[in-house]
Amino acid sequence: HRHWLTGYEFPSIGVPLPHNEMSILNEQGAPVSEGTRGEICIRGRTVCAGYFKRPDANAQAFQWGWFRSGDEGFFVRDDWGRPFFFISGRLKELIIRGGINISPLEIDEVLKRHPAVKFAMAIPFENRYYGEEIAAYVVPKDQATPPAEAELLEFCQKFLPFAKRPKVILLGQEVPYTSTGKPKRLELKSRLAATLATYKDHQFRELSPTRSP
Repeated sequence: HRHWLTGYEFPSIGVPLPHNEMSILNEQGAPVSEGTRGEICIRGRTVCAGYFKRPDANAQAFQWGWFRSGDEGFFVRDDWGRPFFFISGRLKELIIRGGINISPLEIDEVLKRHPAVKFAMAIPFENRYYGEEIAAYVVPKDQATPPAEAELLEFCQKFLPFAKRPKVILLGQEVPYTSTGKPKRLELKSRLAATLATYKDHQFRELSPTRSP
């Protein structure tokens, strides 16, 4: 079980329930190969028939004979050929840097490993060189002694390639949550857009390698 929880960056959500099918589809509605990311789609007896009096939502969510979950993910088959599925992020929350889709969840988890970080969330901001660049909103465990931006950037350097690393760290005190307790990434992106507009024309460079004493 540990293999499926830690072996592929994200913990597996398991296999489809009986009488249901799951598939990973590309933007044209075609299945993708094992390990390739796409949209998680579902169909079967237990899938809802549609949204009540919402033809607009139904037209978007039900396509190609599948229910589109809005989640990005992939699958890996086990030794018996069963597909184990993984959620790598929400499609509408993906960061598109230089034409490459980047899941913010991976960046969130790296920053949360830092001992001085209570909460972290990666968000995109407009950048003339890559379309979008990456920032991170961080809530320190101790507001009186927050970690320095340079410290957090160097910490990310140990675990993430340059393309996935946040280039700007913004410290805060609170996190916007939905009524179901999920952080509002898109709201945070909008809230911080004016501050991050300062970096629209900035071309970020790789940090100098950290040297041992």
